[in-house]
Amino acid sequence: KIKELSSARSIIRIMPNMPVSVGEGVVLASRYNVTDENVDCFNKIMKCAGIVDWIDEKLIDAGCAISGCGPAFVYMFIEALADGAVS
Repeated sequence: KIKELSSARSIIRIMPNMPVSVGEGVVLASRYNVTDENVDCFNKIMKCAGIVDWIDEKLIDAGCAISGCGPAFVYMFIEALADGAVS
């Protein structure tokens, strides 16, 4: 749909998760009509955010659900373990 709504010749779609704010995140990315040179440049820019993982556009929504919510679920689990240990 992005391709239909945009007049851009090249598109990089990204879905970062919260740990990118401390440089430990995952940035899911898909591309349309993007040169390898531009991908290399993008990877260099985004490397400070964490890992850049290139996936097919059709998988980016599912990947977002996993990488976006995963860190929060792990945090809740660790917090519950700590609370249980204190009790």
